[in-house]
Amino acid sequence: MPVTSGYMNPDMLGQYIKGWAKRSMELINTDAQNYDLLGKAFPLKPVDTEKIEFFVTHGVPGRMDVDLDTAVDASRWSITRVSKDLKWDKFDYLITDAAKTRAAIDTLAMDGTRMALNYFGAVRTFRAVTELVAKAGLSDSVTAQWNSSGADVEGDIVKAIEGIVSSTGIDPSNHSFGVLYPSSRMRGIDQLDLINNVQQSLKEYLMKIWKINFYAFTPYKDADGNAYIDIHNKTSSDALGTNAIVFVEGDNTMRGAIYQPTDIPLTETTRIHDVGWRTTLRQCVGYLVVPKYHATNSANIFKITGV
Repeated sequence: MPVTSGYMNPDMLGQYIKGWAKRSMELINTDAQNYDLLGKAFPLKPVDTEKIEFFVTHGVPGRMDVDLDTAVDASRWSITRVSKDLKWDKFDYLITDAAKTRAAIDTLAMDGTRMALNYFGAVRTFRAVTELVAKAGLSDSVTAQWNSSGADVEGDIVKAIEGIVSSTGIDPSNHSFGVLYPSSRMRGIDQLDLINNVQQSLKEYLMKIWKINFYAFTPYKDADGNAYIDIHNKTSSDALGTNAIVFVEGDNTMRGAIYQPTDIPLTETTRIHDVGWRTTLRQCVGYLVVPKYHATNSANIFKITGV
């Protein structure tokens, strides 16, 4: 008979499933990737349904330099509803009776849940990156690949910020920017160089001038090193490709939503007769770019191709 427990964190689940060996041995986590990479730039907000939705305005200017009694056109403003259905993600693991009696590690359930939470973080990153790449309102190619001798990484990034500011009119001193780039191009950003007679990296230099946060993206990989984000469909986890994305951080660029219903369990553990304990964890999250200028994309996002 299934045993449901609602939401459980790793410590609670570790206390709930009992009976494995009590001997102690070190467990080395070989899956130490950086999960939920853009969580600070675009924090998730709870929603009440399996949908992320909001309204955006669209309007035109009034008139200037007119006589006091001149009739003017009414300013034409519209409010548009923008929405997107959220999808469910699942992670399942089985702790067999044999594993519990033979293993010298006493944290099997806690480790399984931690792996699930890590995977969910990777899915959130994948969804956020996919949305940013697809909805970039501005784009241009690089001068040269960022890890080559002829690269102008600074020029490419500043050109992107210039494009965003000139297209949107935002005040760069009051906004934080993000630079999302492939981790295979870290050398062009992190290596030391002589800049303004100071030995420093390009990242350090740009962070002094602009409010920039840098995000090195590595596609999620399975235990065999395959860049898959879905074990069944073999979906590639490389959502960024050879692009870099410069964006304005915050809710005016992209919204993140998480649905956590109270009437169904997000963690469910079931006893399989004569086999062991099976646990399934679920999450429902999604991201949606805030469209600008009555379009489906945003000029707050600049895609640099071919980095």
